[in-house]
Amino acid sequence: MRVVAGRYKGHNLKTLKGEATRPTTMRVKESLFSSLTSMLGSFEGLNVLDAFAGSGALGIEALSRGADHVVFFEKSRQAAQVVSENLKKVNAPQDSYVIELGDALRSAGRFHAMSFDLVFLDPPYAIEPACVLEYVESLASASALNADALICYELAKKNKPACLEQAHRLKWAAVSVKDFGDTSYVLLRKGD
Repeated sequence: MRVVAGRYKGHNLKTLKGEATRPTTMRVKESLFSSLTSMLGSFEGLNVLDAFAGSGALGIEALSRGADHVVFFEKSRQAAQVVSENLKKVNAPQDSYVIELGDALRSAGRFHAMSFDLVFLDPPYAIEPACVLEYVESLASASALNADALICYELAKKNKPACLEQAHRLKWAAVSVKDFGDTSYVLLRKGD
């Protein structure tokens, strides 16, 4: 796993061994960031939440491309240590990130003083889309999302219909949906 573009381009990132985490493949990451660049124009000045950080690859890619600040949220102490090592490896300024240890799905209340422009959700595939999207709603209810915040949700392709149905029910618009083998990612924005 390496950083694709920006100031940390080419740095190889450590990933956690075993089945505890499932790193986003390079192909998916390249496509995702291409889509994000098309929609956002730039990552400059963005506040980002990497809610199921794993190795931190998605949040680090955002920092590399100019994001101001990233909150990395990770349940596994080992994975959080890998995130820390990767941030040190790319020499990210310490004031550009925070690593939080805990269950992201129960964290929305912790962000009352923050407002995110971009949220990465790459949870274990066993977590139902309804739970993940309820978490997104709880972030919105806690005023932790800017009005035009973009949500990037990577999930098992078989769960995509349930995701899109729940998103529609909660009035989140799918602005982009892409499939890669058994994996899909959905980009969501709050609808009217």
